[in-house]
Amino acid sequence: MLQIRNTDLLILAGGQARRMGGKDKGLVPLAGRAMIEHVLERVSGAPGLSSQVWISANRNLDAYARYGSVLTDSSDAFIGPLAGMLQGLKACHSERLLVLPCDAPLVHPDLPRQLLAPDTPIVVASDAQRWQPVFCCLHRDLIDDLSAQLSAGERKIDRWFARHPHTVVHIDHIDCFSNINSAAELTALTPKIGVTQ
Repeated sequence: MLQIRNTDLLILAGGQARRMGGKDKGLVPLAGRAMIEHVLERVSGAPGLSSQVWISANRNLDAYARYGSVLTDSSDAFIGPLAGMLQGLKACHSERLLVLPCDAPLVHPDLPRQLLAPDTPIVVASDAQRWQPVFCCLHRDLIDDLSAQLSAGERKIDRWFARHPHTVVHIDHIDCFSNINSAAELTALTPKIGVTQ
């Protein structure tokens, strides 16, 4: 029987959210609560997850500190999710780090189990069409290589993933990867909050 090791959780909340008018998406109210709260509630207590929650953020640090230990990028240039992943791996107390975005309030509660099961350095979720690279599990052994890639100017997550042994896990739960990039999407997703498919 597969033994799933304890894994820290990293929530990516460090983007500029240009399509949301610059609003900090993790803190945008959704059904009366900050969006990040919905993400955390859905995966809380998942098998294999430790109690350690890291939040990658570059603004509103005090607000995010209510939900976990806040990490900031080493640069203030908003260079993308890989920078947040690197800081998470450096801080991680466990062998592996589960990564989720702050703007996916319908993430399925079973997603952590599915991403933690394979024993490869990188495990990435996919839907029917493509990878969903900000839903992934990373091993701490990747720190040096990721640091080198960022120093060399690499910003594309999928290109970095492809350089390493990885497992792609197909997730067929409806709406799991729905994220919010506009006021219209916020309105459309609100009725679905509280529904697990």
